[in-house]
Amino acid sequence: MPTLNLEGKEVKILDVGCGTGLLGELVQNELSKVEDMHVDLQIDGLDLTEAMIDEAKSRDVYSELWNADLNENLPEGVDLGSYDLVVSSGAFRAGQLGPSSLEHLLQPLKPGGLACFTVDLKAWEKESYQQALKKLVSDGECIIRQINRADYLPALRKDCSVVVLAKTKSQDNIVQE
Repeated sequence: MPTLNLEGKEVKILDVGCGTGLLGELVQNELSKVEDMHVDLQIDGLDLTEAMIDEAKSRDVYSELWNADLNENLPEGVDLGSYDLVVSSGAFRAGQLGPSSLEHLLQPLKPGGLACFTVDLKAWEKESYQQALKKLVSDGECIIRQINRADYLPALRKDCSVVVLAKTKSQDNIVQE
């Protein structure tokens, strides 16, 4: 299982497609349970809809929240190359974030930072996620640390692919449009 050394430092996490803020809240709660872990945690989020941003604000988890469509680009204010971890759960699916947004998912990460996200299994099989990942790897942008199939919403019989990428390139080598 890929890991980050979080001990004794500032840790920046970006929650992409943060929705109502459930994932950000879960991450914050789980990290707070780790005994003797001393981190200065900053969780930021972005989502496509303003209504979801308003819900996420009410959880009091996020330092910054942006209304943005990652299919197009990252919003101004997201510090490129500064995040240790980018997470996303439920945003990569038909009608939401597509394979072309994977490149934008890596841009906020520091070299060595991890992107951990789910892709709806139907979208994974029908859209070109695997080709997009192969291109990112062949371009030297990242390495694939893990791809697994998992129960995403078992009650609805929804499965997903869980993907973990490690960024390899410096942000200095990436041109933002």
